[in-house]
Amino acid sequence: MALDYQPMYVLASGMSLEQRRLDVVANNIANADTPGFKKDFLSALAYYTPDATKEPGTAPDNPSNNYVYPIMEKIYTNFTEGPIKKTDNPLDLAINGKGFFKVMNDKGQIFYQRRGDFQLDKNGYLVNHYGMKDIW
Repeated sequence: MALDYQPMYVLASGMSLEQRRLDVVANNIANADTPGFKKDFLSALAYYTPDATKEPGTAPDNPSNNYVYPIMEKIYTNFTEGPIKKTDNPLDLAINGKGFFKVMNDKGQIFYQRRGDFQLDKNGYLVNHYGMKDIW
């Protein structure tokens, strides 16, 4: 008697998709209070196996109608603006509309951020909370 392992792969792909979705949700929750954080969301697709025959009116427990693999399409970032909060720090900046602050670390690597809580370092440079210099 031959064993058909395809249902196991279908279940495993669903489990993998849900694990990735849980990772995205956990990241969103962990960063909910991070200034300038942009929420991610995951989009998924259903991949129908080409050899599965779909017959109208058949029971869903018929394996020939259930060879649908859930797969992750892409993780999207929601770039809509959050609320701008007024602070008493004159170096706290906000971007109204599209755009990012461009900062550079001590190795010359460029990063982009929306977080605008800047300060002056000991040399008088405008830096972010990690000490990366703001680049105009």
